Amino acid sequence: MLSPPPLLLLTMKRAVYLSVVQRIEEQKVWDSRQMVDDLLAEFPSESVESLRSIVHQQYVLRAKSSYHYHNAPRRKAQLYQAVIKELDKNQGMQLGIINR
Repeated sequence: MLSPPPLLLLTMKRAVYLSVVQRIEEQKVWDSRQMVDDLLAEFPSESVESLRSIVHQQYVLRAKSSYHYHNAPRRKAQLYQAVIKELDKNQGMQLGIINR
């Protein structure tokens, strides 16, 4: 019977991790692939898997922290009013159904 391959344990210094997180937070537009490529160029000694994992963690943190803002009833009402206002501006468009 074959034994499983040994686990490869990769470690990263805390200062490097915090620098990576800071670099991610500075990004205005979220493009994961481009962000990983940029991080790999800036931190060549770190593995692409580690950088990709940190990018994903930060994405999840952003999504969780902004969920309630985007899904609050007041925000939904504001978005609905903005859509209706745009429809009023563009008379050629017709009202439709907005799915929630």
